[in-house]
Amino acid sequence: MWWWIVSAAALAVLFVVVLLSSVRVRLKYYREGENDEIDASLSALFGLVRLRYKVPTVELKPWLRGIRLKVAPEETSGVLPEFDFAREEIRRFVERVRKLIVHMKNYKRFFADTLKHVHVVELRWDTRFGLPDAAETGMTGGAVWGLKSAVLGIASRWMTFERIPSVTVTPVFNRPTFRTEIMIRTQMKVFRIIAIGAMLVYRVLKRRGGWIVWLRVLLGRSPKESAA
Repeated sequence: MWWWIVSAAALAVLFVVVLLSSVRVRLKYYREGENDEIDASLSALFGLVRLRYKVPTVELKPWLRGIRLKVAPEETSGVLPEFDFAREEIRRFVERVRKLIVHMKNYKRFFADTLKHVHVVELRWDTRFGLPDAAETGMTGGAVWGLKSAVLGIASRWMTFERIPSVTVTPVFNRPTFRTEIMIRTQMKVFRIIAIGAMLVYRVLKRRGGWIVWLRVLLGRSPKESAA
């Protein structure tokens, strides 16, 4: 009998440990000249679960055509798979997301509460640029500082920063150049994610016709507008 008690206690402790563990996300965007690269990784359960993807090319085709991505998983080498998203596909995706959002009770409060539980462990934003004219480079540097300060001020109102972000702006006066790198590491407790999921279901059910719209959209069907 005591084996059952020990096993149940061990499972309970393991369950609590999992709930108190964190899901960590790392995003990095790098641009130099005309080259773009996005690196995204996720880890959970104390590193037992790891996912990482790189998007070394983000090709913004003419807006009437859409976007092309080349995606490389962490272990992949050789020819990168390409994904084309036509403008109409992007428009339909945005429309589906909009329908999901509006069929959620008090969605603004939901997103605000969710973002407050996102802890920014590290944020680094480095920019190096130069213009043909030295005076224009200097004035543009001040404008870039102002833009970054405004963006970080808004972000700090919505998310929890655990340390001061590292931000640099380096003007280059001798030649035209541009390079920027943004790296952000965030984390959220597993029990918070579960609570957010439960709250999402609650808000969808509280919205008139919400669960029907969500079900149809997630199943790939065209949802009918329901009364607000």
